[in-house]
Amino acid sequence: MSNDGNDGPARLSLTMREQAAVKYTWIPGFFARSSSFSDLPFFDAMPARLSSQLAAASRRQQLRLDFRPGDCETAAGLRNCTEVCSDPTALFTPQNLPACVLLASAALLVQNETYTVDRSDATTLRTIEAWHVPDLIRYNATGVLTNVAKCVSESCAVSTLGECKDDVRALEGVRIIANNLVNISARLGRYCSGTKPDINPDIAGPGVMVSYFFQASLALLFFVLTKLLSTWTGRAVTLFRRCDGSPDPHRQGAQLQSRLASSKPGAAITSSLVEFQEVQIYFVAVVQIAALISFNPANPSAGSSNQNSFSSALLNSIAVSDLGIYSTFGTLLTQCCLQRANMHWWYTFVIMSVTYVLALTIFSRNPSLLPPTDGLWTSFKASAPLAQCGFNPSPMTYCSLSYDSYNNLFSSGGSAGGIGLATFGAVAWWTLLIDQLAFSIRDKLPYVARRLSSLDRTGIFGRVLKSRTWPWMLSLYWGSVQGFLLYGTAAYLGTLVRVVSRTSIGDTANWTFGQFISVTVWAPTIIKFIYFNIFGVKEGFEERISKDYTISRNTEASEAPEALPLHKYGVDLRHASTYPFLGHGDRPSSPASQAADEATDSEQSRVGGTQRQK
Repeated sequence: MSNDGNDGPARLSLTMREQAAVKYTWIPGFFARSSSFSDLPFFDAMPARLSSQLAAASRRQQLRLDFRPGDCETAAGLRNCTEVCSDPTALFTPQNLPACVLLASAALLVQNETYTVDRSDATTLRTIEAWHVPDLIRYNATGVLTNVAKCVSESCAVSTLGECKDDVRALEGVRIIANNLVNISARLGRYCSGTKPDINPDIAGPGVMVSYFFQASLALLFFVLTKLLSTWTGRAVTLFRRCDGSPDPHRQGAQLQSRLASSKPGAAITSSLVEFQEVQIYFVAVVQIAALISFNPANPSAGSSNQNSFSSALLNSIAVSDLGIYSTFGTLLTQCCLQRANMHWWYTFVIMSVTYVLALTIFSRNPSLLPPTDGLWTSFKASAPLAQCGFNPSPMTYCSLSYDSYNNLFSSGGSAGGIGLATFGAVAWWTLLIDQLAFSIRDKLPYVARRLSSLDRTGIFGRVLKSRTWPWMLSLYWGSVQGFLLYGTAAYLGTLVRVVSRTSIGDTANWTFGQFISVTVWAPTIIKFIYFNIFGVKEGFEERISKDYTISRNTEASEAPEALPLHKYGVDLRHASTYPFLGHGDRPSSPASQAADEATDSEQSRVGGTQRQK
């Protein structure tokens, strides 16, 4: 940084001024920028600013020192660069370190007679007075940068937050002079390259991630199996027979579809779908409630918020937020499968709605899931102080979260999933609600259903309902809703596959007691599905209900376009609503059908050896 010229060193001007507050992007997402993290300078920003300053100096350009709100603040909240930069306790804080390093570097350039402070500039004089900037000619810049080198070297030796490169470890041995500033800046720029933010194993440990993987994959598996048994196979056969020129291709496809739906695997899939939805909903709800309770912004040491660096706290907040949001797509998709299969149970719909509301709550409260940086800093300072850093924590605690570390988890970000859930997810939820209400009115309130069906349909809407295109429009609408939910669940599964592949699942040291327990939550659903396929639904449920009730085959199949004859097993009981997923099917409650039901019930009671009470 020395000057070459025949007429002596050129005295370049150095000005100082106050700069407006700068927002720091810790992660490639929007919610961190709306929290206290956006006001916190990360360590990586300091060598970047120093490198820009030295690049300008090498081009013989005018330098400008910018002081931002929070720079050079004492413990009492006063601006005093002379005091702060000379005190290691105040120097090694995220707000003060960048300002002091830049000030010390500028002082070396002034003492090297490359630059001179432009005291003719009124803004510079006001800034010197407001921030108590020392006289750079006499300022101990070497001492400040020596303290920084010692702190970095000690943190590389003892910190558990990451590993340092050899040249960074040896920073303390570099001579502090103006000509070495570029070398020092380059080493400081590599300081954070080896940091590895930890993620809480309770949030994304190997067992927990496998459990998330089971949830998403089972939701997709049941969706595909249900569609194969309800519509896809029949439509494929119909299309093939039509191209083949076979007579009545639609009838052939419908017959094959009916046989598949009436098979033992068909009943097993449908019965297991209800079981899976119940387990899935409670699993997702527990994750969401834990996210809202454990990440307490008022207490940075509470629950899962207790981390050893700002990046770890961010990463854990991102993970728990995204998991709580994305996992809801699976519950909506499964509920859609149930209702399209004429399995309308208010119990599953209501608790599914609870998970949807909790997901929206997490999305709306994303900023508050991040604890305040002041509280985290106090916690870090108390847990791992370093003597060479003024008994502050290692500067690695405020290294930024690299894109690779973030991308290892959720590259798409919780913001995209939250926006999709709040918009298209709302359309899906309202669709399911209307469908549930329509079924309940027809099934529980036949008088109201008849009145509604007898309304005048001569208007535009009535003509649409009577048109031949209405079933196609309705099918297209349902297909669009299911397509969106399928995409959201598939994106969630793809993310989980990427995370699981980068998690040390094979390392037995990571499989703690809690990790094993978290996986077993899906064991009952999987084992019951296998059992139903081997022994049948009837035997699977007979041993689960009171001996006062019997399970019998329902010979009537639903005639809905996408409905399986899922209710082929009826329950002969006095209170059929106890097991609605084993009810008599989706049939209109007309007087004739009621009489038929009563006759069937009487016959089943006689065969079962029980007397039905009316």
